Amino acid sequence: MDYKAEVYKSGRITIPIEIRKQFQIAEGDILTIRQENGELKLITPQQALDHARQLVQPYLQSTESSVDKFLEWRREEGTREERDLASSEEA
Repeated sequence: MDYKAEVYKSGRITIPIEIRKQFQIAEGDILTIRQENGELKLITPQQALDHARQLVQPYLQSTESSVDKFLEWRREEGTREERDLASSEEA
């Protein structure tokens, strides 16, 4: 559906309420205006975030937490250090 919006002297426009509700645009939100293929597009913060997630997704190697992996590695390293220390004290 198309909507019309008047451009005011200061360059401001009013986004119709139906669109603001549908896209959850609130007062104070910062929208991105993109020029693409000779057209203007308004992009909401949520749309920008969703797009960024789509771009990053192929580079994520695992759903496993890197913090959990680090902690597991550190526990294993600590166990090895304790074993090495015990071995050197026996000698």
